[in-house]
Amino acid sequence: MNTATANREFPCHTTVRLTANCLASGHNLRKGQVGTIVCKYDRDTAYAVEFTDANDNCFVATVLADRLEPAA
Repeated sequence: MNTATANREFPCHTTVRLTANCLASGHNLRKGQVGTIVCKYDRDTAYAVEFTDANDNCFVATVLADRLEPAA
């Protein structure tokens, strides 16, 4: 786990990028995929992130904080 990333706190509406492939909330998410924080969970260990799929459908997935980095 990257300590610098794991300790990072993302406010709501922050644009983030996945640092690794993962399966979250039934969706296969790919490293580099960009989404927006819509909710943060207890102690910022996980976030609800809104993504858009290839068909422009929006979905929200719960992603662990250590798999996220700022997209900027």
